[in-house]
Amino acid sequence: MYPLGRLTMPLFAFAFAYGLATQKDTQPKLPILKRLLVFGLISSIPYVGLRVVMSGWWPLNIMFTLLLSTLIISILTSSIKSRLLISITLFIIGGAFVEYCWAGVALTLSFWWFVRRPNSLSILLIFVSMILLNNFNNSYWSTLALPVIYIASKINFPLPRIKHLFYYLYPIQFGLIWFARNMYN
Repeated sequence: MYPLGRLTMPLFAFAFAYGLATQKDTQPKLPILKRLLVFGLISSIPYVGLRVVMSGWWPLNIMFTLLLSTLIISILTSSIKSRLLISITLFIIGGAFVEYCWAGVALTLSFWWFVRRPNSLSILLIFVSMILLNNFNNSYWSTLALPVIYIASKINFPLPRIKHLFYYLYPIQFGLIWFARNMYN
């Protein structure tokens, strides 16, 4: 199950980045940021209870990784004068506190950029981010997410969209695992 688990972060990051990249820049990101914050906090209870954190509450779960990525994207697509400096500062400081650290944020941002502007540089950034993620995980299994994403993009298989499903399933799966672990310990 461990190798399959390594695929999830890049797949979540791609799906999330794709959704953000296909939105108009003028669409408000505040509802997404609020939702990520609320579900990130809710998920933190079983996440910390499962002791998957390295120390106390750190790192914050993937909802916070996606929240930081969304915040950076919101700033990058805004008309704020110092948007690049603010984004880099948020990346450096915020990346230290979230799950998958800078590698997770970089991968999400790279996917977002690729969907908006597919070019050699965006592909290079995806590969560099994947190498960083693989080093962070001490495993190269997450790299298999790239062919999965590519193959999925070539298959025309209409799936019904269930709005906000990931937001609900993420804390529920941690809660179920936490409950099951406490039942048998």
